[in-house]
Amino acid sequence: MWAIAFLVLVAALVAPAVSAHPSVSVVVDSSGTVYYSDLQRVWMITRDGTRSVAVENVHTHELWIGPDGNVHGDDVQNVGDAYRHRVWKRTASGTTVNTQPWRSGHPTDYYDFSFNYDDDGQMYVLRRDNTSIDVRSRGGDVVRTVQLDETLGFPHWMTVATDGTAFVTVGSTLLRIAAGQSETRLVATNLVQRTPAFADLHDRHALMGIWTDAAGNVFVADYAGQAVRQVSVDGHVTTVWRGEGKWSAAGGTVDVDGSLLILEWSASNAVRVSRVLADGTTTVLANDQR
Repeated sequence: MWAIAFLVLVAALVAPAVSAHPSVSVVVDSSGTVYYSDLQRVWMITRDGTRSVAVENVHTHELWIGPDGNVHGDDVQNVGDAYRHRVWKRTASGTTVNTQPWRSGHPTDYYDFSFNYDDDGQMYVLRRDNTSIDVRSRGGDVVRTVQLDETLGFPHWMTVATDGTAFVTVGSTLLRIAAGQSETRLVATNLVQRTPAFADLHDRHALMGIWTDAAGNVFVADYAGQAVRQVSVDGHVTTVWRGEGKWSAAGGTVDVDGSLLILEWSASNAVRVSRVLADGTTTVLANDQR
């Protein structure tokens, strides 16, 4: 009996933790400072490579650089069997203030805030409860709703270009919504290509972070496939990064110098940030080996 219990304990300790939901964002401000979350704190890396804690004690999944140049993030905490959450902003002086005070419940109990905005200040809220996107005015009113095809699968994540063009991943597909429109257009399929290391990952976490570059390319983190897929304007899909060993991509962004920054998470929930140059040269900027 004790032997069986011991084996169960060992299996639990060594089993991959790929069912966890990692952070999906790494962002860069105008000075070139990089910010990312390890779900316990938010780190910052300056251009000279110095890493320090930007915001302590936050369970942050998404980050955003606002029009004010400051970094914003969510903070979702367990309170017993329930949740509470807030939205915070780190000011230029390094002070953290709440832009949405603490309130009870999970963000999906409200669906009234997002970090996806266009240049007109409209906010795009991905609703996983009814597979749609609410577009809200500056005042918070829903001005239109984009219905997504629920038969495609789980609605993962979305991004909005400054001109209001929205991209969203649903199932293994990438959809495009033109600025001001409510119809979707299929851009790419078969983005999820699972690897054995992440074979047990839940479908809802298969695709994670999504971002764009100035040329109109869309990048999707195939977390289940340990890769980053680049989707061109005409829908051509190219794999621009592959993870090695236990590592996969959970998010990314384009740095001020045009290189790719990849937020990597591992099957053991370690996190690191890598820079990928156009020729494929990769440099690890920060590495947390758990």
